[in-house]
Amino acid sequence: MRRYRVVRHFAFCWLALLFVPFVHAQKTQADLNARLLNKPLFLRDTWYADKLEFDPHGQLLGDSKRVAFTLAGIDVTDVKLSSSGLTIWGHRMGIVFDKDAPQRISLQPITISIAGPTNWDYAEALDSIFVTDLSHMRPFVPSYWQQYLAKHFPSPDKTVTRPELQVQKIGGGATATNFVEHAYPELNLIDRALKFASGTTLQIVVGKDGIPQELSIARPIGLGLDEQAIATAAKYRFKPAMHNGFPVSVHVNFEVNFQAN
Repeated sequence: MRRYRVVRHFAFCWLALLFVPFVHAQKTQADLNARLLNKPLFLRDTWYADKLEFDPHGQLLGDSKRVAFTLAGIDVTDVKLSSSGLTIWGHRMGIVFDKDAPQRISLQPITISIAGPTNWDYAEALDSIFVTDLSHMRPFVPSYWQQYLAKHFPSPDKTVTRPELQVQKIGGGATATNFVEHAYPELNLIDRALKFASGTTLQIVVGKDGIPQELSIARPIGLGLDEQAIATAAKYRFKPAMHNGFPVSVHVNFEVNFQAN
């Protein structure tokens, strides 16, 4: 009797092991619908083309430029599994920040095709293509976004810290810095179409030579405008702040304004 129980338990373990991959795999239409539909997704690599094709491992086939992650949201509306692969239809979503709360705005239709893997499990490809929320975008965004995302969309991942510059604040003996050269941002086509008007607040370090050394986003707009604000601010030139008669590096907060025509 004891031998029978041991053999039966052993057989049950093997059945359980065989069953586990099917529980976690992304193989059926139902699995894929549950994974993709009604989820606030982002393209991990921020591809911009409206038609994207990927191999079974989630690697892009062909070429596509990349854009700001605030132009790389995806809302999936339909999923079709066939013998040749997986087709995903949806809308590219722009991200607008309203008092630090991200709002999703539909921009244009997008189609994503993934070639069928040999084991018909799309989990690897989907993990390579999509990110599920802003906290998971931090490894894929530029350094000037890191502080903002870490504060407002924290993740358990360890953050790489950079050595801080020796920087003073205006006041306490340091005189104010002033503009010497201005630059003006340009609106992209999406912003013109939406008649969007607002400003991005940046934090920068103005060096002893009056040149911006570190730039980060303190209050974003979204829709790719923040990247334009950073590019614009990098062209600014300042009269250096002074302390006891010597130029010093200082923190400066200022707003880059956009106005659609």
